[in-house]
Amino acid sequence: MKKYAPVYIPTLCRYNHFRKCVQSLSECTHARYTDLHIGLDFPSKVEQEDGHRKIESYIREIDGFASVNVIKHESNVGAEKNWFGAMDRLFNKYSKLIMTEDDNTFAPNFLEYMNTGMNIYEKDPEIYAICAYNYPIEYTNILDANHYKSQNYSAWGVGHWRDKYDKYRKKFYRKGIAKKQIVDLKSSLQIAKSNFRMIRSLLRIAISEEIYADVLTTYGLYIMNMYCVFPVISKVKNHGHDGSGVHSKEDVASDRFKNQKIDSAENFRYSIGLGNKAKQSIDKELEKYFHIGFLRKLAICMKYIATLVVMHADNRTSAQSGDTFH
Repeated sequence: MKKYAPVYIPTLCRYNHFRKCVQSLSECTHARYTDLHIGLDFPSKVEQEDGHRKIESYIREIDGFASVNVIKHESNVGAEKNWFGAMDRLFNKYSKLIMTEDDNTFAPNFLEYMNTGMNIYEKDPEIYAICAYNYPIEYTNILDANHYKSQNYSAWGVGHWRDKYDKYRKKFYRKGIAKKQIVDLKSSLQIAKSNFRMIRSLLRIAISEEIYADVLTTYGLYIMNMYCVFPVISKVKNHGHDGSGVHSKEDVASDRFKNQKIDSAENFRYSIGLGNKAKQSIDKELEKYFHIGFLRKLAICMKYIATLVVMHADNRTSAQSGDTFH
């Protein structure tokens, strides 16, 4: 094994989530060779102060890692800056980095899976990142493979290389990219043919004017024809669908995600290649999992048309006032 990638966790006040996340990481194979970095944001609300104090106290007790390092903010910087600002800072020192939100818990072989994959695929121009999550579906006919590549992206434990991350971000991670895509009708139709749910996600960003990194990354993968590596058996389960996160709301999927079966093995060795039969099985199950029914597609199309009309009207107004669409 080459040098182990550090792990970064941004957090604020979700003490119970954070403690379980760190504990699961400390029990991973190779944790004692791994530098842990924590980004502790400052409360913006009174109700966040108790959880924040508990996390501050707990951080002093963390062990089991090569080192524990804290980026402590003295004022509230927000979730986006606490995540991406730290990535910029850590990438000044490291060439690769494992990121996770504080509401995930991990399989014992998570760190081995991540580090080995980042070594194997570092020079592969098709692979953008190593993802630890896999969707809660059963795969059949996969006897000779334990991982696969996909143009999906999951930040529930993800490994990035500095060079690939920088190249992607300059092209796609910027405000306004969703609006530009939505107003390009021809290009949007091409995307809809192969990945209709991406149109739904881009609409969400264009309307809310918020940044959803997972959506923009998936969009970037599609445009660049790149992939992420996923495990056949998930290395992580998520506890954040309880309404405690910035973008999450409590929903019926909460139990499905937090109770999802994950790998129990202590070690992970990458299989060689992916047979056609296994790939067909994976593609079929993913298509079923992400399927959008006709009525839902129709509703999305109507919203798309309405959004397009509003955007063109806003664009004309901006042009008349001397502004340009961007």
